[in-house]
Amino acid sequence: DGLSPTPPRQCSKLFDCLTSYVFPRSLTKVFAFSNKFLVEPESDGWRVYNPDEEFARQGVLSAGSGWRVSHVNHEYSACESYPRKVGVPGGIRDWEIKKALEFRANGRFPVMVWKNPRGDSVICRSAQPLPGLFRMRNKEDERLVTLIRAAN
Repeated sequence: DGLSPTPPRQCSKLFDCLTSYVFPRSLTKVFAFSNKFLVEPESDGWRVYNPDEEFARQGVLSAGSGWRVSHVNHEYSACESYPRKVGVPGGIRDWEIKKALEFRANGRFPVMVWKNPRGDSVICRSAQPLPGLFRMRNKEDERLVTLIRAAN
């Protein structure tokens, strides 16, 4: 049934391999330093990342993906540390996002940062909610989180 025990030698080799990646002996072995993504020297570095192409690659723009691109942060007025275009659940409206961001530290409302192009799995980021001493709630923020859960 595929659940047969793995020989101890294989387990040991796997453990050693994983340990070498988690605790590298040299920083040159870390992906951030070993990745050789090449950008032409004369190219405009600000144009290396194209959000529209990235959203399309991840399937966010596909019909039925459950996600959409929001321009709520177009002038960085919602959150200065977020990009102009952000991925949000398709069922949330921009006015709801504006209400939700008031309930998050530094306006960092929940946004999608990665979507599996072959499935529904996503990774989102946000700041902690700010319920305060009186355990206040924000219905727009709760709706946004509920829609994220439903889209996964």
